[in-house]
Amino acid sequence: MVQLFPRSLRTLMVAATAALGLISQIPAHAADTTGLWQDVQKAGVLRCGAAVAAPYVMRDASSGTYRGYFVDLCRDFGERVLKVKVEFVDTNWDNLVAGLQSSKWDMAMALNQTPERAMAVTFSVPATDYQVSLVVNKDNPKFAGASASVADYDKPDVIDVEQVGLTISADNARALATAGVKLKGLINEQLRVQHPLIAELNEVAYVMFRHRLDDHTWQTCTTLPPGRVDRSPCGTGSSANLATLSARGRVQEGDVLTSRSTIGGEFKVQLLGHTEVGGRAAVLPRVTGRAWLYGLQQLGVDPTDPLGAGFMLSDTWGEGF
Repeated sequence: MVQLFPRSLRTLMVAATAALGLISQIPAHAADTTGLWQDVQKAGVLRCGAAVAAPYVMRDASSGTYRGYFVDLCRDFGERVLKVKVEFVDTNWDNLVAGLQSSKWDMAMALNQTPERAMAVTFSVPATDYQVSLVVNKDNPKFAGASASVADYDKPDVIDVEQVGLTISADNARALATAGVKLKGLINEQLRVQHPLIAELNEVAYVMFRHRLDDHTWQTCTTLPPGRVDRSPCGTGSSANLATLSARGRVQEGDVLTSRSTIGGEFKVQLLGHTEVGGRAAVLPRVTGRAWLYGLQQLGVDPTDPLGAGFMLSDTWGEGF
């Protein structure tokens, strides 16, 4: 947090709760995990993918042994419930889900549930809740008189791209991508969001930096994990920007905003009206822009191709480009 907020972090402002759980290799749509555990019992060993995450998963460098809350859970589940030997397999965060899918281990520990992960593997109920806090400089005039209510911090220009020491430009693409991925992690650790109709959409998926040029023109830079930027102005992000400005009374029905991307591309975003989605206030945006056709492609798959159905690797992008 020191890299993303002022150094003088003195006043506790907002607290939020997150949940950690255990995951197994059964696909999300398959609710019955009985077959998996029967296979583990036949093999006589429960393999637990272990990525260090103190204090939940810790590894002694000298002995190679594991300890921690989730280590105890896996060990108790294997030895007391399944009546099998428990082995901990060294891995890292990038490979926890991929290792389940490739059967390198049967269970992974201490991983937060996200919509993307839940489509590939099955999560247990949360095994623990933990509290994290959002802190700001107590002398920041933007928060003068603010209480502990999130509403006191939901203000225009509370977070802008200048606060991470950057401007939206092509030269800053990598730095923006890295900052966006870090902010996404911090936001999802500290705040819980939930789509009113789609249960699987329960976190912030992307972070978009914005910079106001005038009342109707905004620079935008949408960042995507594991470390990329959207070269377009981003229709989804531009619609979200329109929604926040509408909620604050800064745009009216019929108004048109211009969203300008990192490389100068533009979308026009018009507020057509307001509606409700799942009992929540929502906007009706119209996003328009121009595109140029630069090529046609035809794809085919040979029925004998062993990789015709595709393949999966762990993340190879890393941070930045």
